[in-house]
Amino acid sequence: DSPAPVLFVHVPKTGGTSVTNMLKKAGVPLLDKVGPGGEWSPFKDGKVTCNARHTPPRRRRSGVPDGSSAATRLAVVRQPYDRLVSEYRFECWANKRRLARLMGMTERQLGPMTAASRRRRVRFLAPSKLTRARRPQVCQRNDTLLNAFLRRAMPLEYSYERLNGQSETDCHLLCQSEFLDASDVQVLCFEKEMTPAVSAFLRNHTSAAYGVAGPLGAGDLAAFKRESSPNYVPGLKHSAASRLETETLRMVNRLCPQDFNVCGYAATRRDTQGKAAPHTPRPERSAIAARRRWRTEGKKGGKKAGGGGKGGGTAHGHWQAQRAMSGGDEPPPPPPPPCRDLSCTTRLGSFEPPWVNLSFQPRIDWNRGGVRGDCVVGEYNYIMPAFCEPPGRGGGQRRTGVPSEERLEAADIHSLGLAQAGLAELAMQLPNRTFMLQGDSVMEQFYNALQCFARKEELELPLPAAFEADLERQRPLWMVGKRKMAPKLPVQTRGGMRMLFSRAIKYESEDLTAAMATSNVLVINWGLHYHKMDQYREDLHAAFFRLNEHAAKQGNAVLFRETGAQHFKTSDKRGYGGHGEWERRDKSTDAHCSCAPIEDFGVNRQNGVLHEVLGTGRYPHVRILPFYGLTRPRWRWHFGNCTHRPDRWNYDTCCDCTHFCYSPGMWRAHLHDLVSGIS
Repeated sequence: DSPAPVLFVHVPKTGGTSVTNMLKKAGVPLLDKVGPGGEWSPFKDGKVTCNARHTPPRRRRSGVPDGSSAATRLAVVRQPYDRLVSEYRFECWANKRRLARLMGMTERQLGPMTAASRRRRVRFLAPSKLTRARRPQVCQRNDTLLNAFLRRAMPLEYSYERLNGQSETDCHLLCQSEFLDASDVQVLCFEKEMTPAVSAFLRNHTSAAYGVAGPLGAGDLAAFKRESSPNYVPGLKHSAASRLETETLRMVNRLCPQDFNVCGYAATRRDTQGKAAPHTPRPERSAIAARRRWRTEGKKGGKKAGGGGKGGGTAHGHWQAQRAMSGGDEPPPPPPPPCRDLSCTTRLGSFEPPWVNLSFQPRIDWNRGGVRGDCVVGEYNYIMPAFCEPPGRGGGQRRTGVPSEERLEAADIHSLGLAQAGLAELAMQLPNRTFMLQGDSVMEQFYNALQCFARKEELELPLPAAFEADLERQRPLWMVGKRKMAPKLPVQTRGGMRMLFSRAIKYESEDLTAAMATSNVLVINWGLHYHKMDQYREDLHAAFFRLNEHAAKQGNAVLFRETGAQHFKTSDKRGYGGHGEWERRDKSTDAHCSCAPIEDFGVNRQNGVLHEVLGTGRYPHVRILPFYGLTRPRWRWHFGNCTHRPDRWNYDTCCDCTHFCYSPGMWRAHLHDLVSGIS
């Protein structure tokens, strides 16, 4: 008798080719993984497709290997971070053309080609012909490009439905759990000593037909020994995690939680000091469901319940998950204190691809639509005609001199790894309720983006007479305070949600009374115009006492948004950008505008007071809406030289490192946090 055939499920970058060769050497019959018609179809231009061996079983269009029902299924998995770093290294030497196209760069910018590549002009080289001295190590050691690649390529891997079933990276970045869709798959762990593992499999599999399989030679596993993690210990972090930035780790943990459960791998998060710490993903979350809702709900392990923001409900949920797994009652230890000096900080750089045209000079061309390169002024008059019409009414048509929405989404590398939402999700949460944003001009930019989404998603309806009558009836309330400014820009959406914006830069008791009488759901920010923190603290306590009562009522909610980051250049002799605040700016930039990156420690003063006040626990119904972390790395996304504005504001000395160029991905990510906070 011959042994049962083996159907080897090849998970990319786990040494599958080596295992296949070992099985063939032992005489094990292997089934062809994919039957006729099982590959994904390529793009029409033939550039992108998935190799048949790399196509997950449930992603095949058709074709089931004959005899697969009686075959033994075998797969190899690998520590998720190690596998992704290995894939990036592979792209640097074997797929430089594909990597360059994906990142919007040239092959030369990625680093020097190998001598054999230059001589033979080939795209792929056999590993045996590639010595370590000739590898393109400039690319492989570039951690900035590594993180940018993963944050761009992994979300694209899960956009296959809108890309007509294609993969930009040959299915290499799909989660390993995608390939393990059957309960009878025997899994070998890459990091463990593979020789006895494969030998044991062969003994068990072939003993009935051949007796005990012979010993395997050391040369059979040379590829494993070159690539494996020699210091692997189950449950501990790996060296690859140290190369991945916080947002990259969060994205991997959120997309592929089941990958960590197969061989006892530990996910890793960053604590507030930027150090790596082990973290176990929530077992109750469904990885497949999370990926299906990646574009709209995403962030399944984070901010959905309770207090919103980075701290609000997540720690308690994580403690519950730990208790469920360990059976213990001990709460987790308190987090370490925030980083407040240079010893634990890293300077922020620029992650945008080289083709992105974001500069601060010359001044914005107001006559051509508020544009300079890839910066489009993120205000109503400039974004509505360029990006907000639905496809049936002229939307999607390229305007001369204005970057396309697809280009802006590709340029905003900071949003590619974040979960995003549409306005329809907010409208579903707030049927027949009034939703108000109250704040400064940066908050108004968010409201303008919501107006854009309402029109583009075809949710906008004519204002009902009843809505206009309500606004007129409440108008006297708004005329009592100092500002005497009623809400503006009303929008009525399908499902009955009503939206309003109210301009306010500081706490005014009369305006807050009017806002609570006008709306059910309030999203507020005052902060940027506060310079005395004692006064800010006093005003927050006074406001939150009243807002907490409003939010406690059925159908109401209150979120207070963090103050966004500013990026004004300072004259700091250390070479760091300081806090980026306008008050501490280098005044020479008033005439020669230039924004700058800021330090990633020393939390924004206003946000420090905000977290302190809500940390008292006296206002449990008021939640934080995160914003500072979303804006902190976007130092290149400001208006810069904005002189000669049509409204004549700072006509000759306008240098803006506060307001943001339009990015649909940024505001959709912020909208996702809002939807999660309200729920």
